[in-house]
Amino acid sequence: MWFCDWCCRWWIDQPDERTPLMSGQRGPSTYVTDSAVNRSAAAGSNSGALSSQNTVRDGLFPAVMKPVQVATVDKRLQDHANLFNIHLELWNRLNEKEKELQKLFPVENPEFTLRGTFNHLYNTCRKFPSFSVIRLHAYCLEIKYDGHEIPHDIIPALLCFNHANRTVKELVDKGPSLAQSIRLVLKNSNELSREVRVASLGSNMKTCLENFSENLEILEVILARVEEIETKTKRIFDEFLTFQSEFQAIGI
Repeated sequence: MWFCDWCCRWWIDQPDERTPLMSGQRGPSTYVTDSAVNRSAAAGSNSGALSSQNTVRDGLFPAVMKPVQVATVDKRLQDHANLFNIHLELWNRLNEKEKELQKLFPVENPEFTLRGTFNHLYNTCRKFPSFSVIRLHAYCLEIKYDGHEIPHDIIPALLCFNHANRTVKELVDKGPSLAQSIRLVLKNSNELSREVRVASLGSNMKTCLENFSENLEILEVILARVEEIETKTKRIFDEFLTFQSEFQAIGI
């Protein structure tokens, strides 16, 4: 009887020159559900609660946009902040899985390293015919095994490894699309600025323009964070690949 996690299923369309976010319309998307965006928006709108915490400017932390009081502009900017925050949640999930893998075998891996965990899995599982590490996609590995054959204390590590790889693929698949959409917003920032300037904002005009300018700066920071996440994600996957290569070396 074979046991394996679900294979990676996530994919994402690359946006065209006018993405749903850029056009101000909600188009079909495989990136997130509306409920996920709403959860992120609810968290992001509470800017007062976040004011004393770290922001995206400080590192890999959630992004919050300031209101410019022009609904279409606010939506485009906040949608991208929300999408980044969801992307950040994926990155945090990968970090959690990496740490979980490091700590699963404190006796055999007292230094709590991925290398130590993989060494223990290698030494334990290489004798089982059912055990294999396959490459499903460019950035997704999966361990297959017989649950009746593998020791039960090993199985949580195998599940964690498979989960982490699915998250890697999701991050690598979706990061470039998010980055491209952000670049389109920045490219069209003059159009958005005009929308703010022609709005009837009265005495709030100066503050709204300042907020708009700051939001563009935040978008530039978000773009850099998306690229940072991709680099760090691929670095983690490289460590996963070393585990697969060890089994391939002995013909497993």
